[in-house]
Amino acid sequence: MSVTNILRRRESPGRGTLHNATGLHDDPLDDVGLIVGRDHERRLLSGLIDSLKVGGGAAAIYGEPGMGKTSLLNFVADRANRTGAQVLTARGIESEAVLPFAAITDLLLPLQTHFATLPAIQREALEVCLALSAGSPRGPLAACAGALGVLTAAADERPLVILVDDFQWLDAESAQILLFVARRLVDEPLAMVLAVRVEPDVAMPDIGLPMLPLTGLSTEECALIASAMDVTLTPPALASLFEATGGNPLAVVERLRSGADAWPNDWWPSLQSRGLHKSLERSWGRLFDQLPDEARTAMFVVAADHDTGGRHTMAALESLGLSLSSLDPAERLGLVACTADGIGLRHPLLRSVVLTRTPLADRVSAYRGLAEAADGYSRSWYLAAAAIGPDEEIAGALVSAADEARQRNGLRASARTLRRAAELTANPSICAERLLQAAHDAHLAGDSSSAVAWCEQALRYRDDPSFAVDVQRVAGGALTSLGEPRRALELMTGAAARARPTDPVRAAEILAEATGPAIMQGEMHVARQLAEQVECILEHSPDAATIATSTALAMVAGAFSMSGDIARAAVYLRRVAESPQYSNRTAELYGAAFHAQSLGWAERYSEARDQLTILLEAARRLGSPTILAFALAISAEIGWWGGQWTTAYADATEALQWATENGQPGSLAYGLSILARIEAARGERESCQARVDTAQREVEPRGVGCVPIYGYSLGLAALGAGDLFDASNRLRQAWDLALRQGINNPNVFPIAGDLAEALARTGEFDSSAHILNWLDQRAEATGLAYPHAAACRVWGILADEPEEAQRLFTASLVALDKVGPIPFEQARTLLCSGEAMRRNRRPAAARATFHRALAIFDDLGARPWAARATAELAASGVKDQRVMMAAVGPNRLDELSPQELQAARIAARGQNNNEVAAALFISRKTVEAHLTRVYRKLGIRSRTELVRILLANGIAD
Repeated sequence: MSVTNILRRRESPGRGTLHNATGLHDDPLDDVGLIVGRDHERRLLSGLIDSLKVGGGAAAIYGEPGMGKTSLLNFVADRANRTGAQVLTARGIESEAVLPFAAITDLLLPLQTHFATLPAIQREALEVCLALSAGSPRGPLAACAGALGVLTAAADERPLVILVDDFQWLDAESAQILLFVARRLVDEPLAMVLAVRVEPDVAMPDIGLPMLPLTGLSTEECALIASAMDVTLTPPALASLFEATGGNPLAVVERLRSGADAWPNDWWPSLQSRGLHKSLERSWGRLFDQLPDEARTAMFVVAADHDTGGRHTMAALESLGLSLSSLDPAERLGLVACTADGIGLRHPLLRSVVLTRTPLADRVSAYRGLAEAADGYSRSWYLAAAAIGPDEEIAGALVSAADEARQRNGLRASARTLRRAAELTANPSICAERLLQAAHDAHLAGDSSSAVAWCEQALRYRDDPSFAVDVQRVAGGALTSLGEPRRALELMTGAAARARPTDPVRAAEILAEATGPAIMQGEMHVARQLAEQVECILEHSPDAATIATSTALAMVAGAFSMSGDIARAAVYLRRVAESPQYSNRTAELYGAAFHAQSLGWAERYSEARDQLTILLEAARRLGSPTILAFALAISAEIGWWGGQWTTAYADATEALQWATENGQPGSLAYGLSILARIEAARGERESCQARVDTAQREVEPRGVGCVPIYGYSLGLAALGAGDLFDASNRLRQAWDLALRQGINNPNVFPIAGDLAEALARTGEFDSSAHILNWLDQRAEATGLAYPHAAACRVWGILADEPEEAQRLFTASLVALDKVGPIPFEQARTLLCSGEAMRRNRRPAAARATFHRALAIFDDLGARPWAARATAELAASGVKDQRVMMAAVGPNRLDELSPQELQAARIAARGQNNNEVAAALFISRKTVEAHLTRVYRKLGIRSRTELVRILLANGIAD
């Protein structure tokens, strides 16, 4: 529950979008002058405001219409004003939701002096979005981070509170920016409260903020409202009122208003609750119907006006031969509020009443009047609303408006506008083209569901082969994002088949893209077949071979590498390296990510790290969240192999954040798998299980078919803990599935070596040997070091002769040394070697080996493995714990949170706090807080010392 603030009625600006004021729009409950109930919510939100001295935060209140959300925001505004904070208020208006960046523009323009404090790319991106300057659109994160920088800079001068009413009606671009800011408020003296309307029986979407649901008032609280309105109710009447309204404050007030004068105080009519909307529509509809024609038309203009402050309303009324006085009858009935700076309806719910009860002819005239008063984007939408059939002139104006929105990075607005243009287009072919462009923009904006629907609609208007190829390609990409890889794969392969006879280059690119959903679905056999088809096209089409994109080549390399054909993958990796440098286009950055991933699977770790360093810098600079999620997950996987588990964990954590925020099931699963792997090796079995559960619950149902393989992390955790039968069962299931899916590169999921070891230690020697023979075959076929090293280690466990065992253990270590340090695997081999020595009565040699293994395990934080090494040391005759730990030093970096480590890594490159904030898309204040905690935990005072510690731990970038 929240607060229902029954205030005495006051006039309000009633404006749409955001304005700098301390009050929000008029609340229909502003008649009584008291606060009823909601004590718990008032305490929570008061605490949020009172805590601005030490940090910020955000919350959302939600409930059905009339539950008192606006009253609660007014309460927060009053509380903030009394603490001396700045208060900026926002209100979504349904008619304004089509205007890109409308809300955030009104919010940020008064703070424009702070734009100069932003990094250049963020400032340019923000100015382009707000139409303050021309330029190429940047990635969406650049503008989001710029808005965060502006708001936190303003909050540094004076604590800032942002209140947003009817958040569900903000334009999509402004909503995205505000949510981005809200999710990152920790250390800043900035608070944000969003009020979101929900419909009955409709679940509230997860917006990533603490939620305060509003439910109906109690019977006693309804009685308080009645008393404040000077209405005396008998117990039966009060019970009837509560039953009819469900305690909805707005419904209670409206019932009391309509019945207080007409009914005796000792009687209340029987009420039937048919839903608040219908009840209010009847009540307000009767009032609206009583108005003169001029007043009804004038009210329609108010309801339909997109403009903040009513500037369009005034001009439109004049063009219709009306004036502000035409609204007088409506104002007397309390349906509108007219003030010096704005005109607004009494309640947002009134809008649907006005729009549905105004005759068509009057609606058309009003929209045309508004169009005459407006220009640019608004004028196009007014004209579109006035259209009663296809109109190419209006459709063309909408196309131009969509181009303008796209140039400002308003892809959601562009998509909606193009879709409306298509509706007004008589020519089926042109209509289809506009629908396809709308689908393309919607997909890039993250609205993949609309993209798929509009693609299907486009094909109904035009189905010539070339156009169908483009439609299927866009729809396939959208379906992949939605987690429907099977449908995506069907569309993409169908599109490639259509294109191949006349445009082999296009066909090859589509087939390469199709490897993505094939891999997501867990069908590596199919991905390999697609890569082979691309290879065939490139070999038989000389032109294709010279102009194939780096992205297509990298995806083909990835498919071959994952399927275990390393030599074939190397051909394409070489061609990628010889291609022109990747541009800043998102698609080409994806190609760079696939390139780095394939290099890692081929054990070319140094090259992969170099590629990722460049890629991550570009993705952070350009603000590409989808690239960041994928590239950070790849970086985490490379860090796992290189023993940089602390930074790998930080990278995977950040990847998870971006994948979650942007709805990327593939990258979400990838990040979860690396986190689970590290937690398994560190003995954090509950956390590991939670990661696997999350993947199965949130990712697998979305079509990511390889999620069950991620359960192998649970097998690794069991192996480290000595639960050998549990380990062998889990690892066997994962390995069988990997083989069925065609994953023949042991480095993609390093299951086989762990399974062979678990089987060997449980006495299943024949089964272990079977796995080892497969590893040997894969090592010979691929030339990879890890499968050879893992096989040698377990063959050593199985060896009968001590000399043969040590020869195999040495071969394992030599193989690992060839590709650089793979510390975890090296330490495990050392542990096995020491165990064999101790059993064969060579305790002195065993002790030295155990010390080496223990030092590595401890440095990695692999606690169960370190415990095994410690136990072996004790068994070999070392009883003094001080001697055991002589070679082991504490890794203080493990005390840092993933976010603190990311800030430290970037700061160590010599970047200042503003640059670190820009790279991580957080505020400067948060960076300062992170680095303060870093310095305290590490016991240092300067960045020079920070660099020294990072270098000493081998993780300085």
